[in-house]
Amino acid sequence: MLVKEGETTGETQFLETSFEFGEKVIKTTKMNYRFANNVRLHQDKDSPFINFVQVKEVTEWIGKKGRPERIERNFTFITDILVTKNNIAQLAKGGRTMCLRN
Repeated sequence: MLVKEGETTGETQFLETSFEFGEKVIKTTKMNYRFANNVRLHQDKDSPFINFVQVKEVTEWIGKKGRPERIERNFTFITDILVTKNNIAQLAKGGRTMCLRN
């Protein structure tokens, strides 16, 4: 399942954080949140409506050899909670916590 450009019902939201490790390594993580509410789980008319969250996480840093490093991760979640620009980061964080515990 993927939310395509133009299909989101809510705003795209960005969050950026930086972490310093030692004297030289600085990691920057950017989170891009997208969501759509009241989407059918399947394409048939009897399928339940869900709310969909997509998170793209990009972490960048300078590696030990002085080369730029980059990791991209994509996460998707479904929920019955109405998703808004005010609660999307908290919902995504909770969804990631559940995924990591299982």
